[in-house]
Amino acid sequence: MTLGQRIRERRLQLHVTLREFARRVGVSAPYVTDLEAGRRHPSPEILARIAAELELPGAELEALDTRLSPDVRRWVETQPDVAQLLRTLKGSSGRRRSQMLRQIRRMVEEDP
Repeated sequence: MTLGQRIRERRLQLHVTLREFARRVGVSAPYVTDLEAGRRHPSPEILARIAAELELPGAELEALDTRLSPDVRRWVETQPDVAQLLRTLKGSSGRRRSQMLRQIRRMVEEDP
């Protein structure tokens, strides 16, 4: 499920119209339309307002936001090894990629 899909799903569960939701969050209705369609991404401040309005934990919506945070983006841009690892993962077959990701997860879980 995407961030936009989750926002729309929860908004509809709460029986809130798109226009009313936009008003409550403090954004325009076209912005919400674009957000729900995945054409736009909210700033951290707007995402927090959306989470509060939808009565959802902010962490739940943050987990659905697939963009890299600015600090992670800078880290990738300044660390050639990290960028190379990501390119390798992207270019790997599905099975090989899954194996590599499992190994990385194990290493992360072992790190205190």
